[in-house]
Amino acid sequence: FYFALFYIFSIFICSNFLYSTIFHRCFSKKRKTNLSCQTISNSNSISLLVGKNEQNNLVSIPEKSLYQNIFVCGTIGSGKTSSCMYPFTKQLLCYGNNVLNQKIGMLILDVKGNFYKEVLCFAKFANRLNDVSVIELGRKHFL
Repeated sequence: FYFALFYIFSIFICSNFLYSTIFHRCFSKKRKTNLSCQTISNSNSISLLVGKNEQNNLVSIPEKSLYQNIFVCGTIGSGKTSSCMYPFTKQLLCYGNNVLNQKIGMLILDVKGNFYKEVLCFAKFANRLNDVSVIELGRKHFL
């Protein structure tokens, strides 16, 4: 009885592992975009592009709403960071990146310690790498 039970569960665990590995490789590739900072921040007012609605119209959050809270919820692994936090941060870093008085300042608290690496990539993309300061506990900080 125990042999049959462990045999069934081991097949289930192995097949689940293989399926998740194949699924992860096939569907978690980063999407490359040909966007430049000029196409991201093409207007004079600050707005955050969220996506498209059912009629294929662009949906954005206007400047006044950006002073309020934004709540992003979802289960673990559902894509909150990759589909919201990364694009939002990239858009905000690109806004006014060439004009000193229009650059947006941000304070990003990175609990897990991996978000700042993407922020550095976005800052390089927006030509704002000199504007980034990273401060880490127990380690040196760099400017």
